[in-house]
This record gives sequence, structure tokens and C-alpha cells, in this order.
Amino acid sequence: MVAVDSFPTISAYMGNSEGVPNFRLTPEQIQTITSEYVDGSTKIYNMVAAQPEPTFDNSIAPIAIYDNNTREAVGVIGFLKYVSTDKAVREASAIATNALNKHGAHIYTRKDVYKSICAVYQNKEEMSLLHAEDRRLVEKMVQEFRSCGHGLAEDQAERFSEITNQLDELELQHSRNALELASMVYFTREELDGVPSGYFEGRHTHIVDGVTKFVVAAKHPDYEPVMRFARNAETRKQMLVAFNSRCRENIGLMQSAVDLRRERAQLLGYRSHAEFILRSQMAETPDAVLAMLGDVRGAVADLHKAKIAELAKLKQKDTGMPSAELLDWDLGYYGRIYAETAYSYDTAEIKQYFPTQHVVGAILNIYQKMLGLHIYRTDHAARVWHPDVEAFEVRDARSAAPLGYFYIDLYSRAGKHNSAMQFPVCDGFERPDGTRQLPVSALTAGFSPHPRDGHTSLLEHTHVKTLMHEVGHVFHHLCARTKWSALHYGQLERDFVEVPSKMLENWCWQPGVLQKISAHHVTGRPMPLDKVQQIVGMGRIAAQLGHIGAVFIALYDMAIHHSAAPVDVLETFVAMSKEIMLSNQGSLETAPRLGSITHLMRGYDARYYSYLWSDVCSADMFASRFAREGLDNPQTGMDYRTEVLEPGASRQAQISIARFLGRKPNSAAFANKT
Repeated sequence: MVAVDSFPTISAYMGNSEGVPNFRLTPEQIQTITSEYVDGSTKIYNMVAAQPEPTFDNSIAPIAIYDNNTREAVGVIGFLKYVSTDKAVREASAIATNALNKHGAHIYTRKDVYKSICAVYQNKEEMSLLHAEDRRLVEKMVQEFRSCGHGLAEDQAERFSEITNQLDELELQHSRNALELASMVYFTREELDGVPSGYFEGRHTHIVDGVTKFVVAAKHPDYEPVMRFARNAETRKQMLVAFNSRCRENIGLMQSAVDLRRERAQLLGYRSHAEFILRSQMAETPDAVLAMLGDVRGAVADLHKAKIAELAKLKQKDTGMPSAELLDWDLGYYGRIYAETAYSYDTAEIKQYFPTQHVVGAILNIYQKMLGLHIYRTDHAARVWHPDVEAFEVRDARSAAPLGYFYIDLYSRAGKHNSAMQFPVCDGFERPDGTRQLPVSALTAGFSPHPRDGHTSLLEHTHVKTLMHEVGHVFHHLCARTKWSALHYGQLERDFVEVPSKMLENWCWQPGVLQKISAHHVTGRPMPLDKVQQIVGMGRIAAQLGHIGAVFIALYDMAIHHSAAPVDVLETFVAMSKEIMLSNQGSLETAPRLGSITHLMRGYDARYYSYLWSDVCSADMFASRFAREGLDNPQTGMDYRTEVLEPGASRQAQISIARFLGRKPNSAAFANKT
């Protein structure tokens, strides 16, 4: 084994001995860290390439150890582009990400490095003696190199490298555009009639042609209440156009990316990008994905069509126009009215029982009891990226051993990625002395208004469910215990990574849980049972109808990524939206929201089906274990932690699920829900 103290370090990054990251980096520090990382990485790979007799210890371990030692610094500089208040830092982070991606792409083109790694892989005797996780590490490395064009003719290999670099640039620019979008719409109070009064607390105003109007951002926290509550159809129409028209330049970037992905896959001998991507997922083939999507669509399409017809009747009755068509900007408004009528469901009243800070605390309490953990608030104020950020430490409840840190950044602000999302900032690993480097996770959201302004931040039930889901990712990341950071979390199969969090959404429909996590923001009393039952009733129809949007994007994803011939991404999106979602924008010039859909340019290309695949697996896990054995059963929770979360990516996901279930998963529980 190569001596650990001989490895390059990153002197510009100042973490601390307890593994608490430093998020207070300047653009200059980010640039220096990036340069030091690339220089150190190059030295490591040169050393590996020069080995006369490659072994695991002299060719695989050095790469993995360097990855361990630098994972925190690299993770932090990549994360800051999503959260920093300083545009210069966000820009430096984005530039660094691009530089690191280019460096990684270059490494994977090196035939000398590939030769050394392959020599280890082909040494059957040594491979048979390796620990299972070490063996999987070798297999993953070989798979990555083979995915990067090794074995191609020289001119093909050169083109492959060009495509990879171009894709990195396209994906980075797409992300920049999405983060920096700042489309604003201005409405009078009358134009926003029907929107709850809390929406206006702390909202900025602007004088337009001598008239005072409220400033409404074309982002989810502002968009959704307008679309669901504004009585004025013209207001909803303007809001939809502004929301869907964000980042129109991203459509061209996606078109270029889809074309390049297809060309790259065909260089490697695959029919399509989807065929290339799916070989390393649970699903394995496009046919398996399309079969699953066909089954789910068949189960929900008629329900969706019937709901559209019901909502059209509501509009006709509401407007007094028997021939009125249901248009896209009517869906949220009449969908809410339909729900409130069918279940006496009052969204504004339900929100009173879900104050943000209380809900977050209650959800964390559920997780610590389920997984046998203790969560402690910590003071990392001097090192976090914004004063809003709250820091926590997680320990094992039985041994008190530290497991990791996580950060919560809940409220909307300019320049921040405002969607609810978990970021695995840095992965854990085993140090040479047997101690562990702790993983660090971050949860961001875009809730408003901010409580520091004297306002109460309240959540709709759908946001409670989203929080439960994203916190599930946090604890998956923190509970994983692997030897190598490379197998901690980032290498999880994409169609598995959503399974645990999708399963945990089920808690948000259980009456007992809803009463535990609710507390009226004035009285502190839990939600009355009649209102709980309203949510549960809504859950039944949500389970039946909530999949159609995911079916649409997943089928669209496969349509553009499983074609062997060129596909127009915009025309396909519009056509499939009409066919599957029954989209109707009347005489309005088409305003598709394609430009602001980031998933297909952020790691979910040919993998968006993962959400529905996860629904099938997670329904089985919940019904077969937690629903049967009890949500509070400590053994079930510990089995889930040890068999599903702790292995990380150190073994195949199918094995982890089968170990938890005692068999392979099936679709029976999902079919019963729909």
C-alpha cells in the first residue's frame, strides 16, 4: 500500500479536524482549490499509469484514497453555486465545476491509466481475494472507463472526448440559466383576489404606470398560490406564461445535449442514449422501462381523463358558460375547488397546523426514532454560507458514535436554488486508522415568508410531504457506512436512490403521524381528526392521479433519449403534453415549460422513470414491512437502516431491497394503491 502521507493535499481548503466543512470560501480560494486538486489528481494518475505490475494496492487504492482525502473540498466548491449570496462565488463555483468535469473527462480518456486498472480487473486471483467492497470499486472503475470510449478507433475516441466536453459545457450553462432566472410579474391586489392574505405579508410592491402592484416571482413559492387561488383567469394565464417562459434559451441547450448524447452512445455501439445509460441501472433495458411506464399509464390515464372532465364541468358551472373549455391555467384553480368540495378540504385552514419550524422538528424526531439516532443542534455559524442556515450533528442512539452533519436552509432568497432539494455535500469513508470521516448533507428549500420578518411561515401538506422526502435523502446519505467515499452515495443506481424517500412519503398520509407533526401556529394544538381525515381522503385521489405528470416526463425522456434518429425536443414536448396531460392552451401561442425543467440536464437523462420505478419498489417495502409490523417498530426501522441505508453503493441495490424484504420486490402493493 502506498503511504498515505505521500499523497497530495489541498492546502487552500481549511476544513477542521472534526470534519466540519468550511463554506466561507472566496472566489480566489475556490480557484486555488480547483488548481491544487487537478495537480494532485494528475500526479496520482501518473503514478498509477507508471506501475510496472499493477495491483489493487498500487493502482486502485491510491485513486480511492485521493478521492477520500479531497472529497470534502471538492464537494463544498461544487455546492456553493446553488446557495451562496455572492454572485462572484456562485460564478467561481460554476467555473470550478466545469474545470473539474473537464479534468475528470480527460482522466477517463487516458489509455495508460485504463491499462493499469484493467490489469487489476483481469487478475482473477487477486480479484477473488479482495474484500467485496474493494472488488466492487474495481468493477465500477472499469465500467466508468469503458463508458468513456476506450476501445474506440483514434478518430472516434477524439470525437467522444469532444462530445463529453461539450455536454459538460451545455449542462453547466443550463444550470446557470436556471439558477439566475429572475422573471417577475406585477399584479394589483384586485388581480390577485382570492389569494390568501398571508401571501402578501412582506411582499414587495412596485409602481407600474402610476399603479402600485405586488411583485410576484415566476418561481414555485410564488407561482403555486396564484395558480390555485386567484379567481381572475387572466391573472392565472399571465402567471402561467411567465412561469413556463423561463429560460427559453435552455431549450436550445437541451436540443444540443440530446443530439450529442445520441451520437456518443452510437459511437460506443449502442442504439440510443437510453440503452447506454440503463445498462448500469436496476431496470437494465429501455424495454423494461417502457413496459413499466406503460403499465402505470394504463392505470392512471382514464382517471386523469375523468378528472379533467369533472374540472371542466366545475368551470362551466362557475363561469355560467356551458361550452367553456378547461385550459391549462384553470387546472390548479378548479383542482383545488374540486378537492375542497369533495373532501371539505380547506388548504388555507390546513396550513395553519403546519408551521414550518415545528414541522421540520417533528419530521426530524420521526427519523431519529425510526433509525435509532440522536440529533443535536450545533453551532457552525462561523463556517456556514448564510445566517439562515441551521446545523445539526447526528449520532447513533445506542453507542453515541457520531454519524455525520447536516444543514438546513429553508427560506427563499435571491440567487439561491429555491426548490426543495438534498445535496450530498461530502461523503463519508473509513480512514486508515479505522476512524471515520463523517458525511455532510444539506437540505435547501424556498419557503416564504421568512419568519425573521415577523411573519409566520406555514406549509401546505404537499410541502410537508416534500420535506419528508428530502429529509429521507439526508438520512440515507448520513447512515451509509462504506470504506470508500466513491461508493458511499454518489454511485447509487439512479432508479434506486429515490426508493427510500418515496417509501417515507407514506408517513405523511397516516392519521397518527399527521397529528404528531401538526400544531396550530397560534394555539399549538394538533390537527383535529376531521381535518386529518380530509388529508387522508385527498391522499387516496392523489395516489390515483398523482402519477400522470411523472408518466408524462418519463415517457418524454424516453422519447427523446431512446430514439436512434434526431428528435425535435420542443415539438415532442408539446405533442406529448397534449396527448398524455391533455394540455389545452386555447389560442395562446404555445408556452411549454421545457426550459425550466432541470432534471434532464442534471443527471436524470434517460432516468426520469426512476421516480415511478421507485414508487413500485417503495410501495412494496412500506406495505410488506412498516404497514404490517408498525411504523414505530424499532426492529423494522433498524432493519431498514442496516440493510437499505448503510450499504450505500457498496453492493447492488437489488440485493439491499431483497435483504430488507426477504425476497425480490414486486408491483402488487403499487397496483393496489392505484
